[in-house]
Amino acid sequence: MDNWQALMSPDCTHPSSELYKNKAQATFAVLEKSFGTQLAAYQKNMQTLDQTSVAKQSVSPQP
Repeated sequence: MDNWQALMSPDCTHPSSELYKNKAQATFAVLEKSFGTQLAAYQKNMQTLDQTSVAKQSVSPQP
C-alpha cells in the first residue's frame, strides 16, 4: 500500500481507523479467495439453524 504511513494515528504507533479498515478488507479478501466456498456454506448453514431455532421458539408453549 502506497503511503501507508500517512494513515497512522497521531501517536505514529497505531494504525488509524482507516488503516485498520484497509487491513481488515485485505485480510477478508485473502480469506474469501482461499475459503469463499466454505464460508458461504457455513453462513448458509448458520442462517438455516437460526431460522429453525426461531420457528421452534414460536411453536413452543410458553410457561
